[in-house]
Amino acid sequence: ELLAMECEAHHGLHIRCQEGLLELETASKGAELVYTSLTSLEYPLLRLTTGLAADVQHSRCECGEVTPRLTSIRRLPRQMAWAAAAAD
Repeated sequence: ELLAMECEAHHGLHIRCQEGLLELETASKGAELVYTSLTSLEYPLLRLTTGLAADVQHSRCECGEVTPRLTSIRRLPRQMAWAAAAAD
């Protein structure tokens, strides 16, 4: 499944909203991206933690797209990702 595509203007990754839902799960040291599939019926993914954090931009992009885009994508420290999963 395609979660996001690189922007033609190179200003982040445009989220593919019709294929899945990306949420920011707030934790003590940041916000982790959590994914839910909207298309995979055979192997459904519900609130899969990614171990990644990002900023979400909702403004119109220079490439003309109006879909939200991910910027400043970074990997979370492992202990934070594990702690967030254990808290659920």
